[in-house]
Amino acid sequence: AAIKELAKRYNANKYHNFRHAADVAHGIVLLLTLCDAQSHLGAMEKLALLLAAIFHDVDHPGVNNSFLISTKHLLAVKYNNQSVLENHHSAIALQILLEPATNILEEWEEDEAQSLRSLIHTCIISTDMAQHGKLSEAFEARMNDESCPWSNKDGEDRILLMKMVLKCADISNVCKYWELSKKWSYVLAEEFMEQGDKEREKGMVVSSLMDRHSCSVPNNTHNFILFVAQTLFQILAELL
Repeated sequence: AAIKELAKRYNANKYHNFRHAADVAHGIVLLLTLCDAQSHLGAMEKLALLLAAIFHDVDHPGVNNSFLISTKHLLAVKYNNQSVLENHHSAIALQILLEPATNILEEWEEDEAQSLRSLIHTCIISTDMAQHGKLSEAFEARMNDESCPWSNKDGEDRILLMKMVLKCADISNVCKYWELSKKWSYVLAEEFMEQGDKEREKGMVVSSLMDRHSCSVPNNTHNFILFVAQTLFQILAELL
Protein backbone atom coordinates (compact mmCIF):
# COMPACT_ATOMS: atom_id res chain seq x y z
CA ALA A 1 0.00 0.00 0.00
CA ALA A 2 2.82 2.39 0.85
CA ILE A 3 4.59 1.85 -2.49
CA LYS A 4 1.35 2.27 -4.44
CA GLU A 5 0.62 5.52 -2.62
CA LEU A 6 4.17 6.70 -3.17
CA ALA A 7 3.98 5.97 -6.90
CA LYS A 8 0.77 8.04 -7.10
CA ARG A 9 2.52 10.97 -5.42
CA TYR A 10 5.22 11.11 -8.09
CA ASN A 11 4.39 13.44 -10.97
CA ALA A 12 4.59 12.50 -14.65
CA ASN A 13 7.82 14.41 -15.27
CA LYS A 14 10.18 13.43 -18.04
CA TYR A 15 12.97 12.54 -15.57
CA HIS A 16 12.02 13.12 -11.96
CA ASN A 17 9.34 10.44 -11.83
CA PHE A 18 8.77 7.12 -10.06
CA ARG A 19 10.95 5.34 -12.63
CA HIS A 20 13.88 7.50 -11.53
CA ALA A 21 13.15 6.65 -7.89
CA ALA A 22 13.20 2.92 -8.70
CA ASP A 23 16.42 3.38 -10.67
CA VAL A 24 18.09 5.11 -7.71
CA ALA A 25 16.92 2.33 -5.38
CA HIS A 26 18.51 -0.16 -7.79
CA GLY A 27 21.71 1.87 -7.65
CA ILE A 28 21.64 1.70 -3.86
CA VAL A 29 21.38 -2.09 -3.97
CA LEU A 30 24.34 -2.34 -6.34
CA LEU A 31 26.50 -0.07 -4.20
CA LEU A 32 25.55 -1.96 -1.05
CA THR A 33 26.24 -5.37 -2.55
CA LEU A 34 28.68 -5.30 -5.47
CA CYS A 35 30.72 -2.49 -3.88
CA ASP A 36 30.13 -3.87 -0.36
CA ALA A 37 29.03 -0.59 1.22
CA GLN A 38 26.76 -2.80 3.33
CA SER A 39 29.75 -3.97 5.38
CA HIS A 40 30.12 -0.44 6.77
CA LEU A 41 26.45 0.07 7.73
CA GLY A 42 23.89 -1.31 10.14
CA ALA A 43 20.54 -2.85 9.21
CA MET A 44 18.54 0.31 9.99
CA GLU A 45 20.93 2.44 7.94
CA LYS A 46 20.63 0.17 4.92
CA LEU A 47 16.84 0.27 5.18
CA ALA A 48 16.94 4.06 5.53
CA LEU A 49 19.02 4.30 2.35
CA LEU A 50 16.57 2.22 0.34
CA LEU A 51 13.58 4.17 1.63
CA ALA A 52 15.33 7.50 1.04
CA ALA A 53 16.00 6.40 -2.53
CA ILE A 54 12.36 5.73 -3.37
CA PHE A 55 11.14 8.83 -1.51
CA HIS A 56 13.85 11.30 -2.52
CA ASP A 57 12.03 13.03 -5.42
CA VAL A 58 8.38 12.44 -4.53
CA ASP A 59 6.03 15.18 -5.79
CA HIS A 60 8.85 16.80 -7.78
CA PRO A 61 7.33 19.64 -9.85
CA GLY A 62 9.74 19.26 -12.78
CA VAL A 63 11.67 22.46 -12.04
CA ASN A 64 14.69 23.03 -9.81
CA ASN A 65 15.23 24.95 -6.61
CA SER A 66 16.56 28.01 -8.42
CA PHE A 67 13.33 28.32 -10.42
CA LEU A 68 11.17 27.97 -7.30
CA ILE A 69 13.24 30.57 -5.47
CA SER A 70 13.32 33.02 -8.40
CA THR A 71 9.55 32.80 -8.88
CA LYS A 72 8.91 33.07 -5.12
CA HIS A 73 7.00 29.80 -5.17
CA LEU A 74 5.12 28.89 -1.99
CA LEU A 75 7.51 25.99 -1.37
CA ALA A 76 10.49 28.35 -1.51
CA VAL A 77 8.78 30.66 0.96
CA LYS A 78 7.84 27.73 3.21
CA TYR A 79 11.39 26.43 3.40
CA ASN A 80 13.10 29.83 3.41
CA ASN A 81 14.92 29.09 0.12
CA GLN A 82 16.92 26.29 1.80
CA SER A 83 16.99 22.90 0.03
CA VAL A 84 13.43 23.65 -1.04
CA LEU A 85 12.61 20.53 -3.02
CA GLU A 86 14.54 18.22 -0.74
CA ASN A 87 12.68 19.46 2.32
CA HIS A 88 9.40 19.05 0.43
CA HIS A 89 10.24 15.48 -0.63
CA SER A 90 11.20 14.62 2.94
CA ALA A 91 7.97 16.11 4.30
CA ILE A 92 5.87 14.06 1.86
CA ALA A 93 7.83 10.96 2.85
CA LEU A 94 7.10 11.62 6.51
CA GLN A 95 3.40 12.10 5.76
CA ILE A 96 3.23 8.75 3.97
CA LEU A 97 5.11 7.00 6.76
CA LEU A 98 2.74 8.43 9.39
CA GLU A 99 -0.57 7.77 7.62
CA PRO A 100 -2.24 4.68 9.13
CA ALA A 101 -2.84 3.01 5.76
CA THR A 102 0.77 3.40 4.63
CA ASN A 103 2.71 3.34 7.89
CA ILE A 104 5.16 0.50 7.30
CA LEU A 105 6.72 1.25 10.70
CA GLU A 106 3.59 0.74 12.79
CA GLU A 107 5.08 -2.36 14.46
CA TRP A 108 8.26 -0.49 15.45
CA GLU A 109 8.97 1.11 18.79
CA GLU A 110 8.49 4.86 18.39
CA ASP A 111 12.08 5.76 19.24
CA GLU A 112 13.37 3.39 16.54
CA ALA A 113 10.82 4.63 14.01
CA GLN A 114 11.83 8.21 14.72
CA SER A 115 15.50 7.31 14.28
CA LEU A 116 14.75 5.76 10.89
CA ARG A 117 12.68 8.75 9.77
CA SER A 118 15.50 11.06 10.83
CA LEU A 119 18.02 9.08 8.78
CA ILE A 120 15.73 9.20 5.75
CA HIS A 121 15.39 12.96 6.10
CA THR A 122 19.16 13.44 6.43
CA CYS A 123 19.80 11.38 3.31
CA ILE A 124 17.15 13.12 1.21
CA ILE A 125 18.47 16.59 2.14
CA SER A 126 21.94 15.52 1.01
CA THR A 127 20.70 15.06 -2.57
CA ASP A 128 20.51 18.85 -2.99
CA MET A 129 23.04 19.66 -5.72
CA ALA A 130 23.91 22.82 -3.79
CA GLN A 131 25.48 20.52 -1.19
CA HIS A 132 27.45 18.49 -3.71
CA GLY A 133 30.77 20.29 -3.23
CA LYS A 134 30.59 20.30 0.56
CA LEU A 135 29.67 16.63 0.70
CA SER A 136 32.44 15.43 -1.61
CA GLU A 137 35.00 17.63 0.15
CA ALA A 138 33.90 16.37 3.57
CA PHE A 139 34.16 12.73 2.51
CA GLU A 140 37.55 13.20 0.88
CA ALA A 141 38.86 15.05 3.94
CA ARG A 142 37.62 12.22 6.13
CA MET A 143 39.43 9.66 3.98
CA ASN A 144 42.65 11.67 4.21
CA ASP A 145 42.51 12.21 7.98
CA GLU A 146 45.37 9.98 9.10
CA SER A 147 45.08 11.16 12.70
CA CYS A 148 41.64 9.59 13.04
CA PRO A 149 41.06 6.58 10.74
CA TRP A 150 37.61 5.81 9.34
CA SER A 151 35.54 3.75 11.77
CA ASN A 152 32.32 1.82 11.17
CA LYS A 153 31.62 2.38 14.86
CA ASP A 154 31.47 6.15 14.35
CA GLY A 155 27.87 7.23 13.67
CA GLU A 156 28.96 10.38 11.86
CA ASP A 157 31.20 8.36 9.54
CA ARG A 158 28.34 6.03 8.68
CA ILE A 159 25.96 8.92 7.98
CA LEU A 160 28.56 10.53 5.74
CA LEU A 161 28.85 7.26 3.82
CA MET A 162 25.06 7.02 3.51
CA LYS A 163 24.94 10.48 1.97
CA MET A 164 27.66 9.57 -0.50
CA VAL A 165 26.04 6.29 -1.48
CA LEU A 166 22.66 7.96 -2.12
CA LYS A 167 24.34 10.80 -3.99
CA CYS A 168 26.19 8.39 -6.26
CA ALA A 169 23.05 6.31 -6.85
CA ASP A 170 21.11 9.48 -7.67
CA ILE A 171 23.45 10.35 -10.55
CA SER A 172 24.29 6.79 -11.57
CA ASN A 173 22.33 6.95 -14.83
CA VAL A 174 25.58 8.07 -16.48
CA CYS A 175 27.13 4.76 -15.37
CA LYS A 176 24.62 2.55 -17.17
CA TYR A 177 25.32 0.78 -20.42
CA TRP A 178 25.36 3.15 -23.38
CA GLU A 179 21.82 2.86 -24.76
CA LEU A 180 20.18 3.19 -21.35
CA SER A 181 22.49 5.97 -20.23
CA LYS A 182 21.75 7.88 -23.44
CA LYS A 183 17.99 7.61 -22.84
CA TRP A 184 18.36 8.96 -19.30
CA SER A 185 20.48 11.86 -20.54
CA TYR A 186 17.92 12.90 -23.12
CA VAL A 187 14.86 12.69 -20.85
CA LEU A 188 16.72 14.74 -18.24
CA ALA A 189 17.66 17.29 -20.91
CA GLU A 190 14.04 17.51 -22.05
CA GLU A 191 12.87 18.22 -18.49
CA PHE A 192 15.57 20.87 -18.19
CA MET A 193 14.52 22.46 -21.48
CA GLU A 194 10.88 22.50 -20.39
CA GLN A 195 12.00 24.57 -17.42
CA GLY A 196 13.91 26.81 -19.82
CA ASP A 197 10.71 27.26 -21.83
CA LYS A 198 8.89 28.35 -18.67
CA GLU A 199 11.67 30.78 -17.83
CA ARG A 200 11.50 32.29 -21.31
CA GLU A 201 7.70 32.63 -21.05
CA LYS A 202 8.09 34.49 -17.75
CA GLY A 203 10.72 36.83 -19.18
CA MET A 204 13.43 35.31 -17.01
CA VAL A 205 17.01 34.64 -18.02
CA VAL A 206 17.04 31.07 -19.31
CA SER A 207 19.20 28.94 -17.03
CA SER A 208 22.40 27.34 -18.21
CA LEU A 209 21.84 23.90 -19.81
CA MET A 210 18.11 24.60 -20.19
CA ASP A 211 17.90 26.57 -23.42
CA ARG A 212 16.58 24.24 -26.10
CA HIS A 213 17.96 26.58 -28.77
CA SER A 214 21.56 26.16 -27.66
CA CYS A 215 21.64 23.05 -25.46
CA SER A 216 24.04 20.28 -26.47
CA VAL A 217 23.08 17.09 -24.66
CA PRO A 218 26.32 15.22 -25.54
CA ASN A 219 28.50 18.11 -24.33
CA ASN A 220 26.48 18.66 -21.18
CA THR A 221 26.52 14.96 -20.32
CA HIS A 222 30.26 14.71 -21.00
CA ASN A 223 30.95 17.65 -18.71
CA PHE A 224 28.70 16.25 -16.00
CA ILE A 225 30.55 12.93 -16.10
CA LEU A 226 33.95 14.61 -16.11
CA PHE A 227 33.41 17.25 -13.43
CA VAL A 228 30.70 15.75 -11.20
CA ALA A 229 30.07 12.01 -11.50
CA GLN A 230 33.58 10.74 -12.08
CA THR A 231 34.99 12.77 -9.20
CA LEU A 232 32.24 11.66 -6.81
CA PHE A 233 32.63 7.97 -7.60
CA GLN A 234 36.42 8.19 -7.35
CA ILE A 235 36.12 9.72 -3.87
CA LEU A 236 33.68 7.03 -2.74
CA ALA A 237 36.02 4.37 -4.13
CA GLU A 238 38.66 5.48 -1.61
CA LEU A 239 36.60 3.60 0.99
CA LEU A 240 34.83 0.97 -1.07
